Amino acid sequence: MVIQNTKEELWPGQSKETGVNTAEGLLRKYPNYKLIVSGDNHQPFAYHFRGRWLVNPGSMTRQKIGDNYAPGFFVYHEGGETWEAKVERVTFPHKENVLLGVTSQQFETIYGGSPEKVEEFLSLLQEGEDLYFRDALEEYFAQKKTRIEVRERILGK
Repeated sequence: MVIQNTKEELWPGQSKETGVNTAEGLLRKYPNYKLIVSGDNHQPFAYHFRGRWLVNPGSMTRQKIGDNYAPGFFVYHEGGETWEAKVERVTFPHKENVLLGVTSQQFETIYGGSPEKVEEFLSLLQEGEDLYFRDALEEYFAQKKTRIEVRERILGK
C-alpha cells in the first residue's frame, strides 16, 4: 500500500498499523527510477520529488453508486535536456451516479433493490477467495428469494 504522505492516511494510525509506504519514502528508497507506478490504493495521485514521479493511478471503476469519482489514468511525459518530466491525469468519459452501467434509480427498477443491496451483494462476493462469480450469484439469489425473471436476466438464461 502506498499513500501520498502520512497526512493522507486512509484511517487514523494506518502508517503505524500497516507499515505503509509513502510516495516520497519510495522515491528516496529507489533513487535510480524516474517513474514508479504503484497500486493497491484506489485513490489516484501523482507525487513529484526531485525531478522524479510516483504515480498511483487509482481505480478504473467506481466502487459505489452515487460515487462522484472520475475514473482515469495518468500519462507520463518524459523530460528532455531543457524540460522536466511531467504527468497528467486523464479521465475516462463517464456519467455521474452510475455503477454497473445503470443509475441508482435504474438499479432499483431493474434489479429490484436499493443501492445498499449492491453493496451487500458485492461484499458477498468478497467473503471467500474460492467463490466463483456465477455460484455467488446463485447463492445470493437463493438467500434473497430473487424473482425468476431477474435471475434469468442477470444470468442470461
